[in-house]
Amino acid sequence: MTRAEWAFMQSQPDNAALVATITPKVTPFDPGAVVMPGIRAVPLSGHTTGHSGYEITSNSQKLLEMGDTAHSAIVSLARPEWIIGYDTDGEQGRQRRTAELAKLAASGEHVFSPHFPFPGLGQIVKAGTAYRWQPVRR
Repeated sequence: MTRAEWAFMQSQPDNAALVATITPKVTPFDPGAVVMPGIRAVPLSGHTTGHSGYEITSNSQKLLEMGDTAHSAIVSLARPEWIIGYDTDGEQGRQRRTAELAKLAASGEHVFSPHFPFPGLGQIVKAGTAYRWQPVRR
């Protein structure tokens, strides 16, 4: 996880047991770092201090794993300005979600969202003043 995310996690008293358990396995990195060949960390702070997505590339194809940028394929896209209780910085979460969804809709880039319906692969599409989820068709 990013250095900022790791520092934030370590600063939370409720995380003490988790931090103690996973410390030997954590190798913090900076936003923009190549974490494996073809996988680059993309800074998406807002949901949490150092939240990161991952840009996965293979040849000329690209996919963004957007993590917790949006939590609902319906609500998060219809009302991206709504702050959710899981964002540690609500205003930054709103700004990041709004900007990232606009960018993804404009680019037509493929996205993986772990919170969207299986298989979580698709595109963000502009729908009036909001967005909608267009799943990849099989």
